Amino acid sequence: MKLINLLFLFMCGFGVTSTALAAKPIEKNITELGPEAKEQVNNQDNRIWQYFSAGFLTNFYSDEIIESAEIRGGKVRVNDSKKIQFGLGLQAFYPSIQRTIVTSYDNEVTWKKTSEYAIGPYAGVMLGGDGKVIDSFSMGIALSQRREDIGFRFGVGVVFLPDAQVLAEDFVDGMPAPIGETQVRFREKTLVGIQAMLTFTQGW
Repeated sequence: MKLINLLFLFMCGFGVTSTALAAKPIEKNITELGPEAKEQVNNQDNRIWQYFSAGFLTNFYSDEIIESAEIRGGKVRVNDSKKIQFGLGLQAFYPSIQRTIVTSYDNEVTWKKTSEYAIGPYAGVMLGGDGKVIDSFSMGIALSQRREDIGFRFGVGVVFLPDAQVLAEDFVDGMPAPIGETQVRFREKTLVGIQAMLTFTQGW
């Protein structure tokens, strides 16, 4: 009877161990999979979220964006200006070079993307305020990382800000106002700067 009980316990333990071994995740680079497995993984892609994301943008300009100015004591005085612009934005990204890791939880029967690293070009827009839908446009290079269903992208690029408000010709901050002028005049100018962006995406 003791021998039978020992055999029974041994078989149960072997079964549990075998199940645990079978359930152990297996990770591979997607390039190691066969054609059918690759197609299965690629069919999991969420095409919309694969290329688009939303997040935070920061723009740095060499020229100042003038928000308010006046003539005081015969001189031009800028009251409020900025060279750095913060905002929310949207981004489109194309992964030119990427490394995708896939995992199987059923002994290589099916595969699922679990992480991906990529580098590639991006194009973005900063959402505007004060009645403007879009404030600036940008393009650059981004690094992308996705793990499970969450991803983020960090990029640096060139940004274009059309219709930025700057001082009109002959108006210089701290200098005497042009003869006959009682109010500061402005003009619109397209500014070019550097952008740093951090965006987030969900899904594959």
